[in-house]
This record gives sequence, structure tokens and C-alpha cells, in this order.
Amino acid sequence: MLPQDIQDSLHQELNLAVHNTHSLTGGCIHQAAQLQTDQGTFFLKWNQLQQAHNLRVEAQGLSLLADTNTFHIPEIILQGESATHCYLLLEFISSAPRAANYWDYFGRTLAELHLHTQSYYGLPYDNYIGALPQVNTPSDHWVSFFRDKRLRPMIKRAKDKSLLPMSVAKAFDELFIKLPELLPSEKPSCLHGDLWGGNIVVNPNGLPTLIDPAVYYGYREIELAFMTLFDRQPSRFYESYQEIYPLHPGWIDRMALYNLYPLLVHLNLFGAGYLNSIQNTLKHYV
Repeated sequence: MLPQDIQDSLHQELNLAVHNTHSLTGGCIHQAAQLQTDQGTFFLKWNQLQQAHNLRVEAQGLSLLADTNTFHIPEIILQGESATHCYLLLEFISSAPRAANYWDYFGRTLAELHLHTQSYYGLPYDNYIGALPQVNTPSDHWVSFFRDKRLRPMIKRAKDKSLLPMSVAKAFDELFIKLPELLPSEKPSCLHGDLWGGNIVVNPNGLPTLIDPAVYYGYREIELAFMTLFDRQPSRFYESYQEIYPLHPGWIDRMALYNLYPLLVHLNLFGAGYLNSIQNTLKHYV
């Protein structure tokens, strides 16, 4: 049920009247619904007012991605706050089957996104990956950013929750010594930051629309690795990507290393079921 104070706020801000709502999945944080209104159909996600910062930085991330003019990103209609809630009103994207050129388009367009670069790794503001804070303090060096702003905060969180045995924490310390020789570097790329299948909608044109970002500027291999954590992409996806922005030799061998970050995120969010994958990865590199 859409809270009345949000309906009142939408009417006040946009003169929008809600006729019907259809509940949707909004991830593990927010409530979400498809709204039928007197001005068309929209997607709305909302939460208690204390989650306002989460939705504000999500809107910033969507805007950053949209400004690259690469992927279709849902248009932000309004990010606002009512008496007791925060909300984000977006263009509604109807889902459709994949077009024949879906993977070729995806590979090329992701490469084009990654060609949008910055002089530093990180972002001027912190945001979230799922429900967890994501530290984006800018850095000039990829190894130190990956170690100190990605892995270490999640390791500390897992240790504090007694999810990470001391032996695994020590293995990470050994890995940190080796990281400079394991990871190449290049100009920081604009990354979606949480690019798995659940954050990709096949739009009415049969092409990908990206949602729910955790944006920052980082080394682009971490994005490609994240995509393989739960899904597999066909070879033409990678071929199309490399036609636009060739990858450094050995990129396939570094996939598991980069996926230590999302595995630690999932360990903290969902529990010890992800610990075995973390241990196996560390054994490979340490």
C-alpha cells in the first residue's frame, strides 16, 4: 500500500494523482511499485525517511550514468521526501525479450561507458552497494583503492559480525602484499558498480537498461568480473567489448580476484554461505 503522505507529496510536487499501484520487488532495501497515474505509468521506490541519503545517491548515480550517453538509464522524474518517507520516482521500463544483437550491443556499449574516464579512482561522495555503505574516497592508485576502500571495509565488517575466521583475515593480509604485482592499472573508468543480472532490464527495444547503480571510477576489469559472479556472457559480448576497448593480457585470470569484493559484500549481507568461495579464491592467489 502506497503511504498517503507520498501520494500527497507527488500531488503537491507534480500535480500527479495515483490511480492504481502494483507492488514490485525493490531489492533488499526499499519497497517498490508500478504506479498508474493521470500522467502515465511510473516506477516508484520508497523507504522510511532515514534512508533518504541512500535514494539521493542512487539518483546521483543514475544521473552520472545517463550523462555518459551510453546505456539507456531510467529518467529521474523526482527524488523527494514526504512527511515520514523518502522516495524516488522513475520512468517505468517494460520488460521484453532480448533482441538478436543484445550481447553485441551490450559489449560495445559497456566499453563505451568505460571509456568515460576520470583522473582519480573513487567518487567525490560515498554511496551504497546494496544496503552496505561503499567508501569512495578518491585515490590516485588502483591497488590502494581496491585494497583500502573496497576489501578492507568489508573485511572489517565481516570480522565485527564474526563471519570471517582469523585464518581468512590473515590470508587477506598475505594477498595485500602481492596485490601490486597482480593488478595492472590504467585511467579510472566510469563503472555501474553493481552490474549483475538483477540490475539489468531488457527494455522494449530488446536492449539493456541499467538500474540500481553503485557508481564510482575504477579499474574496468572489476565490472566485467562482477558480471560473471552469478551469470555467464557469450563470447560475442567480450569480442564486441574488445573491439571498442581492448583488455589487458591476463584479464580472465584476474576475474576471481576482483570478485572477492562482491563475495565479501554478499557475506556481510547474507551470511556464511559465501565464505567457502572467498577461501577458495584466496588459496588460488596466496
